[in-house]
Amino acid sequence: MPGIREWGFRWRRHVRKIVDSKYPGVRVVNAQFGWFSTWDFLVRKKRRVRQWTDVYTRELAWSLQQPGVRMAVLAHSYGTYAVCQAMQHYRDIRVDRLYLAGCVLDNEFKWSQIDNPDRDQIGFVWNACAKWDFWVGLGSAGLRRFYPDLGSAGFDGFIHPPQHFEQPELP
Repeated sequence: MPGIREWGFRWRRHVRKIVDSKYPGVRVVNAQFGWFSTWDFLVRKKRRVRQWTDVYTRELAWSLQQPGVRMAVLAHSYGTYAVCQAMQHYRDIRVDRLYLAGCVLDNEFKWSQIDNPDRDQIGFVWNACAKWDFWVGLGSAGLRRFYPDLGSAGFDGFIHPPQHFEQPELP
C-alpha cells in the first residue's frame, strides 16, 4: 500500500519479484490509491481509508475460499495510516503480519484498540524507523496541527508498541 504522492511501481515490482522467488504460490496484490495532491490528502482522508478497506474486503473474500491463507500487509507512508485507521474503525479486519515503512502514525498510536484479546486483529507488526527520513520526521509533525492522529512513528518509533512487535532503526 503506497503513500499519497507515488504510484509505487518500482518498489512494489521489486517486492513482488522477491516474494515470487522465495515463496512460489503466494498471492501478491498491488493495492494503490493512485497519485493525489496534498490538498486531496488533507480534505479526502477518510475516502482513502475506505478505498483500502474495499481492497481488503475483496482480498478477504478471495482468501476465505483458500484454506490456511493468512494476510500480510506492506504499507508505506500514508498507506500506514490508511491500514491502521481502517483496522480501528472496522473490527472484522484481520492482518497476520503488518510491515510499516515511512510510518506517519502518531508515535502514541493506540495499538491496544486493535491488539487485544477481544478484537484479535493483528499478529506481528514491524516498524522500520529511519532517522534520515525528513518527510516522516518533520513533514508529518508539521501536519499534526491539522490532523492530530498523524505523527512520526517511522522516524521516532512507537512509545507503546503492540505485543508482537519489532522496531529496527535503519541507517
